[in-house]
Amino acid sequence: MTLRLEDRVVRDSVRAWFDRVARDAADPFVLDGYGRVAQAGGDALLQGMVADLKGKLAPLAGTTVLEVGCGAGAITKGLVVDAQSVTAVDFSHPMLLQARRSGLSTPRYVSADASLLPFREKSFDRVVCYSVFNNFPSLDFAAGVIAELVRVARPGGRVLIGQVPNVERKHAWWRDYSARFGGTPPSRPRTLLGAFKQRLLRRTRAVLALMGRQPPPALALQYYRADFFQRVAATLQHRCDVLPAFNLLQDGNGPAVADYRLDVCITVTPRPTAALS
Repeated sequence: MTLRLEDRVVRDSVRAWFDRVARDAADPFVLDGYGRVAQAGGDALLQGMVADLKGKLAPLAGTTVLEVGCGAGAITKGLVVDAQSVTAVDFSHPMLLQARRSGLSTPRYVSADASLLPFREKSFDRVVCYSVFNNFPSLDFAAGVIAELVRVARPGGRVLIGQVPNVERKHAWWRDYSARFGGTPPSRPRTLLGAFKQRLLRRTRAVLALMGRQPPPALALQYYRADFFQRVAATLQHRCDVLPAFNLLQDGNGPAVADYRLDVCITVTPRPTAALS
């Protein structure tokens, strides 16, 4: 997958951000980018999230699992309980060091980028990429990653892309997030201004990269429509189901799932065998 300069610069900025964060001795759930949500919900929220994820991948017993974007390993711990084997991938080496410190001996940790996975076709029964697509630089980049995730999944296997920010519920998320944690949700004019500012910063960083300057650490925040995944999966000739994701804003009283975020489940369709003449 050939990356555009701007996509490459954004990706490198995101990697630098996670490299820096990983140097803190914090809880893996917090390090993995969940921040205040993880601090407020703690282990109970993490367990609920992993249970929801595993339910969408079931059955896991006896399967080989690839987790792309494992971070500090918060989700990995839950996957190794049921799967036959787990391979955990991340593009941030310091994050992988944090994951290795968890004491788990069974996962195989690999340093790699989601856009170019170092595995053969049809290598895994289940492929998980959870709370990662929000950090991607563009829809073109995301489409390329989907193709990679499907490529390494076995026919009849499943790819789960989890916690994808839903553009149609962006304002509802920030409204309810602010209601729970305090602060004022951004107005629509402020949101539009912020999006324009982000585009300008990306182009400025691309120019600096051409001049040999390293981009500063920064997170991207990519939103998606459900039909984006359905179109890409249709192009690849696989089934795609888009479901409400586990509700990260629940406080014990709210719904278990909510469409602020989406879970994308792709079932890898076996290719028909050519008839012998």
